[in-house]
Amino acid sequence: MADWEYHIDLKEIWKDYDEETIDVVTAGKNVAQKLRGFKAQLQVISSCFDDLDEIIFLFEHESETEEEFNFAMSELYNWGDTDMPTPPGKMQRKLAFIHTTF
Repeated sequence: MADWEYHIDLKEIWKDYDEETIDVVTAGKNVAQKLRGFKAQLQVISSCFDDLDEIIFLFEHESETEEEFNFAMSELYNWGDTDMPTPPGKMQRKLAFIHTTF
């Protein structure tokens, strides 16, 4: 288990998508919007910003199928698992926990 620097809450978007009240394109755009808002509070190294911009682009422009949306989510999960500086003897710090389920 890791100690997370940030938490990104996508539970409502996932719930709406799972209940089919939104389609995959709308889900992707909603995730992109949520990530843009999150980016404003992000205080980490600049490469994390660049990587997040690429992920936002995937959700906003390249999530027209479930497969594309799942690929973008995989990229987001991988990004969130970025190692952060961790004090000696402490639990490994990771960048962001992605909440998708209740």
